[in-house]
Amino acid sequence: MLTKSQFHQLYQALNFNHEELEDSFFLVYHKINEILLKTISNQTRILLEQQSILEYLKDEYLYLNPSDSLEEGKKILTNPLILTQLTKTVSDKVIFCSITPYHPISLIEETSPIISTIELFSNFILNRIDNLRKHNLVDNMLLSMFSKLFLLFKSINYLLTQGFETEAFSTWRTIHELECIITILRNDPNLLNVYRRHIVYNNAFRNTFEDKDEQQKVIDEVKENMRLHDLKSKDMKKYIEYGFLYSYKDIDKYPNIKLNFRNGLEYISNLNMYSNDYELSSEVAHSSPLLIFSNKAFFKQLTIVRSYETFFRMEESFYTLLNEVSHDENKGYESMRTIYLKLGMNILARERDILNKMIAQSSKNTSIPYKKKD
Repeated sequence: MLTKSQFHQLYQALNFNHEELEDSFFLVYHKINEILLKTISNQTRILLEQQSILEYLKDEYLYLNPSDSLEEGKKILTNPLILTQLTKTVSDKVIFCSITPYHPISLIEETSPIISTIELFSNFILNRIDNLRKHNLVDNMLLSMFSKLFLLFKSINYLLTQGFETEAFSTWRTIHELECIITILRNDPNLLNVYRRHIVYNNAFRNTFEDKDEQQKVIDEVKENMRLHDLKSKDMKKYIEYGFLYSYKDIDKYPNIKLNFRNGLEYISNLNMYSNDYELSSEVAHSSPLLIFSNKAFFKQLTIVRSYETFFRMEESFYTLLNEVSHDENKGYESMRTIYLKLGMNILARERDILNKMIAQSSKNTSIPYKKKD
């Protein structure tokens, strides 16, 4: 347990507004440690959590006193009933959230080159995106899409290293959807404004306009556009979500287009080789038995390979965009890209080989729910 002097240093680091409450906090902190010492036999582990104790205590206190009022704070820290609950709550959270949390079995560590390479590359790209945004060099909506995309890769990394393989694969599903949209918009930059208009349509459809007369005008515009494409009122939601595809520059090359993902976005973006994977991820996302009785090793491997494949296509798209808008923003990116693109490609080749061997064995292993691509 911390001495009064050590506690003072940590208390100051918490940036509380009221020094007058320090003694009261120290008493609560002391009671929490007494509970922990009676409950946890490993005293060394408790010592490692001293800062966590203060952090939990600070946040619990601020939740009870969101205005951080000194007067309210004194009431909280002198009320026996509140103090009893506060010490128990913090003690329980330190025990079950910090000292003995439950962790699913993880099949890969965050320091693995498989994870750390794509993590490094994602961070590097996200920093470049922030620079582009500061200088207003690229359409902000497009930048937001790229930003969300590479943040989702970081989410996959986190989920995989925490043992959540099926959830990671479901996140790839979202990335795949976003990749299809970005691919189409990059192939036809003039489509950006049409896509932006469909976002307005969606806001009107969801009744979010404050000006209801303006909202109705937008709905009428949607209905008129639908009439031009012989669509019925039941198709409104599908038109709002996918109707921007009708304005695609090469739409005549896609005679079988439909207002859905598989025969719309995925079809026009030429990424329908992933249809089976997308279908599989949809089953997982919607709590089918696949989610509950999943093969951890298989979903880990499938997620890694599909993530790397998508990542390199999207990195190429971003790199092309970077070259289009600013030579200055490209400085430093080239050398980093040269190193880690090659490293990442080697990782992908190795991991893809492992996945293919798993798929080859899938007929003998009923826990691997995979079918060959059409």
